[in-house]
Amino acid sequence: MTEQKLGRDEFDPLAPAVGARSFCSSAGFSVPHGDDMTAKVHKVLNRAREDLADLRLYDLDSPDGVALAAGIPTYQEIFGRDMQAAGWQAMMLSPNFLRGSIEVVRQRIATGFNDWRDMRPGAVLHESHTDPLSELNFTPKSLYYGAATSAFLLPICVSEFWHWTGDLEMVRIYAEQAMMAIEWADKYSLDETGFYRYQTHSEQGIKNQGWKDSSDAIVYPDGSQVDTPSRHGVAGDECVVCAGIQPIRAARRDASAGQGHHGSGEPF
Repeated sequence: MTEQKLGRDEFDPLAPAVGARSFCSSAGFSVPHGDDMTAKVHKVLNRAREDLADLRLYDLDSPDGVALAAGIPTYQEIFGRDMQAAGWQAMMLSPNFLRGSIEVVRQRIATGFNDWRDMRPGAVLHESHTDPLSELNFTPKSLYYGAATSAFLLPICVSEFWHWTGDLEMVRIYAEQAMMAIEWADKYSLDETGFYRYQTHSEQGIKNQGWKDSSDAIVYPDGSQVDTPSRHGVAGDECVVCAGIQPIRAARRDASAGQGHHGSGEPF
């Protein structure tokens, strides 16, 4: 029997059938007149495709969806903001990355209160780890929600998914959780000045919950640390949300009407 070696984009008989088919289609790369590109450009684009495919979290496959890890080797877990941002950036390649990322975070959106996990209703997952300390609850990171950027990214990504694909049926599926994230921001993050701020409630929570989330990331010009609650880094995210929210509201209204409920009354 002749041994056959599988390339990165070929079918893996050990992988779930749906996941394998999804991965093959997601990892494909083609552009109009691609053969006309210089060899160097073609090589760079294909290497970028292969690197992105290497971030696949196989156990989080969904129908036509591929979820991406935040990095290799130390970030091969769920990071809500990173997988959403990567999926959004990869939309020109395939919608499957963003579809898979949205599916992961929407299934884990917060529905209750838990200070240990910085959880409030509507909060979007920041990170989920499966190491022993997390699983045994010595740290809150088996399900930790302390990040403003994850919540703002969900409605942005749902809106972008609609703009790239025109698939209103999928947006209807995602609309409820996207609006929950917006409502979380308005109820638990918006302050009396009209700015959004964040502050951890957990003993082991993240101090800086914008995109720059290291403990010493936010400083004044003289180098001193900015105290929390901070307004840094999320106002721009909210502007993007407001600019793209109309299709989400319309999808949510249509979904409610289809279930026999009155519409939300929100403008299209």
